[in-house]
Amino acid sequence: EGLGTGFAVAPQTIVTNVHVIGDTYNQRKANDVFVQTRDGSRYPAFIKGTDSHADVAVLSVDYTDQKVAEEFEDSLGLEYADSGVEAPSLKPLKFGNSRELAVGDQVVAIGASLGITDSMAVGYVTGLDRRLRGLAGFAIPGAIQTDAAITLGNSGGPMLNARGEVVGINDQIATVGGGGEGLGFANPPEVFDRS
Repeated sequence: EGLGTGFAVAPQTIVTNVHVIGDTYNQRKANDVFVQTRDGSRYPAFIKGTDSHADVAVLSVDYTDQKVAEEFEDSLGLEYADSGVEAPSLKPLKFGNSRELAVGDQVVAIGASLGITDSMAVGYVTGLDRRLRGLAGFAIPGAIQTDAAITLGNSGGPMLNARGEVVGINDQIATVGGGGEGLGFANPPEVFDRS
């Protein structure tokens, strides 16, 4: 089981981290992936593609197949929130250029911090072009360092600039104490092919 955040780049297409949908060290993907929208509805998703080197995964959501999601929730003893078969009105986010960022620029990390949805952490870019060791063991070039809190549940969420554009994908935190304090890192969207 994993917990993380994603963001829509098209009505049925969600971007997140690879480590959100599986065990990246052993290169195993989750058997079942579900996307939960802000209203609590849960939909099955299919892995369209992954790039472990960039720690990026692309999911396709099937909004018409709530029966599978309902059966999954029943098996866990959870209450299912039925909202019909209409696709939710997700607003796709636009990508910005992380190369335009400067140290001191304000950024916002969006996610489900510690499982609490609709969480936002405001901070500043505190370093650029960091070479980040990804959770799959690969080096990710050009990582963005921030003091915005990136905690469990924020992985895969968008890091936004002041114009609301995605300039990074929240990835991980480097900490000595093991808590939420430390340096946050986001992967620049330029590390993967968005075509």
